[in-house]
Amino acid sequence: MKKLSRASIATIALAGSLTVLVAGCGAANTTGGSGTGGNTTTASGTPVNGGTLSIGQFTKWSDNFIPGMDSSLYTANVYSFVFDPLFSFNNKLELTPWLVQSYSYSNGNKTITMHLQPNANWSDGQPITSQDVLLYMNFVGSKTYNTTLQGQYGYLVGPVKGSAELLSGKATSFTQTGGFKIINSKTFQINLTTADASALAADLSSITPVPYHILGKVPFSQWKTNAENTLPKVVSGPYIPTAADGAGSLVQLKANTKYWKGAPHISNINIKYVSQNTEGSLVMSHQLGFALNGLTPTDYLTLTKASGVSTKTLPALGFEYLGLHDNSAPWNNATLRQAVMYGIDHKAIINNIEKGLASKIVGPIPSVSWAYTSQGMNQYNYSVSKAKSLIQSQGYKMGSNGYYQKNGQTLGFTITIGQGSTTGQEIADLIASDLKQVGVKVTVNTPLAFTTLITDLENNSKSIQGWIAGWSLGTDPDPRGLWGSQDAMNFERWVNPQDDTLIKNTWSLPSDFTQAGRKAAFAPWERLVNQQVPLIFLYENNNSYAFTSKLNIPASDWTSAGELPLNPQQWWLSK
Repeated sequence: MKKLSRASIATIALAGSLTVLVAGCGAANTTGGSGTGGNTTTASGTPVNGGTLSIGQFTKWSDNFIPGMDSSLYTANVYSFVFDPLFSFNNKLELTPWLVQSYSYSNGNKTITMHLQPNANWSDGQPITSQDVLLYMNFVGSKTYNTTLQGQYGYLVGPVKGSAELLSGKATSFTQTGGFKIINSKTFQINLTTADASALAADLSSITPVPYHILGKVPFSQWKTNAENTLPKVVSGPYIPTAADGAGSLVQLKANTKYWKGAPHISNINIKYVSQNTEGSLVMSHQLGFALNGLTPTDYLTLTKASGVSTKTLPALGFEYLGLHDNSAPWNNATLRQAVMYGIDHKAIINNIEKGLASKIVGPIPSVSWAYTSQGMNQYNYSVSKAKSLIQSQGYKMGSNGYYQKNGQTLGFTITIGQGSTTGQEIADLIASDLKQVGVKVTVNTPLAFTTLITDLENNSKSIQGWIAGWSLGTDPDPRGLWGSQDAMNFERWVNPQDDTLIKNTWSLPSDFTQAGRKAAFAPWERLVNQQVPLIFLYENNNSYAFTSKLNIPASDWTSAGELPLNPQQWWLSK
């Protein structure tokens, strides 16, 4: 259940960045719309070369360009211009070879042979090879990455034979374990421990080659400070970084004229941090060419009427949520988590904060996904009386302070949000108000820098009791990585043996090698999550965009498979 701009890594996002801006999240909305004051949202005319595009993100990122070094959505949006993965997903959410030209299965679906694009080269002219693929796999599978560097994406190579040996440090390369075999410079085989119906789309598709001739002799422990991570000059993607301020506020990119898919039309792209409070006005005044994320519903609706501005919405594979620690009292009690679900007025969030342009979600898979089910799912319709009844059933009594108590402890938690999200602040305040009526005390903390919040969650910091964030997911709904008991990004630390069994059933059964078979296997897992509510689901979101009408993006490049449209080398600016 993962996401990268063109692949499948899951990335966490600041609350409010994945704002839903059209009602519903079904396939009918995939074509989006354009503002009445702007042009159509797809490219027209003959592309021209040149120009500079300024892209705004409302949250700072980490200046780590090696994919997977950081788990933030905003970092992924930056490095997606710089490094290409093995596979992409088209606007129909179908797996599409990218750096890979072709592939085939053998050995009972446990061996995948891949052939790299013969013309795929690095920006310095060196060919992209099997050795480059192996180096990245060895990196994300290594003990150093998963411990010292606290990497979150070791699961990408989890299905590969020998992954446990690399993780423990007993092996340093998948060639030693039989998990990887180099046939020649452009052909290799990946051997899986067991047949896995989701391994390619959910995990291996996101493998992103790194230049062996640059990093091959650099210890993994030094990669984070290496120039190839902080400001790479040798890239596989359409753009090369020329400057980064080191504070996650500005990155400048120039066209990679040697890009293997063809030189980009736009000469320069600047990605900059902008405050959510000013993002809409910057687009309105044409100081910002593309608002990639973070537009408030009010700003978005205003921009649909703006002159010289185009707008577009697409159903996103993501959702907003309230997280709680499930591994410690009192929130290790599923009944109390259910009470919180009943006690939050989701319609008020949708109507008052999202201006009626959002959809409630009560399970782990957004409705745009082929694996989504509504059958047997508790809708948790808002009910203060139901919430109170559930709390009382767990032995809590109403105290004189207006909050439930048990063993001298008041039932409640604090909420931490990331800095820069006005939407997140509004949601937190509304939740606190709602739960006060239920008898649960909620205190909203001073916002933290988003990177600090994520680090605290990764380290299971007890200073964070509750948090509001969003998951941007991937085209394949594989739950591993987020939902398994031992998964690194299971920030709630939810442990449930039935969960692990049902997750396995989504990829290991013979029937899983058809989409219909996998969909049937997903349904009982979705219902378990819906019943156990390991996190408090708030709403599913759409990606919303506002950009200068001079920006032309082909219709086929708009996709729900990530936040960025595909193929930035095909975008162009009208004169």
